[in-house]
Amino acid sequence: MRTSKGYRNKGLGEKLLTHIENYASLNGLSCLHLEIGSMSFFEPAHRLYLKNGFNFCKPFSDYKANPYSRFILETSVDCVLKRRKNG
Repeated sequence: MRTSKGYRNKGLGEKLLTHIENYASLNGLSCLHLEIGSMSFFEPAHRLYLKNGFNFCKPFSDYKANPYSRFILETSVDCVLKRRKNG
């Protein structure tokens, strides 16, 4: 997920993430795994995901550890959505 420069710092990434989480929850998914870039360009994404209940994790599925990727996991979509709603 990437936001165009003119739309950054307006909460759009968080809204998109919440939409994805709601979709996952409605479809019975209990966790989300993400692969994101490791370069400094991706630091805003790292902060967004960490702020919203994700944690860094080991590579998953067929991914292999490499210097260009970070792996991140949200272990309980429903719990995170409830926590955000209750605030």
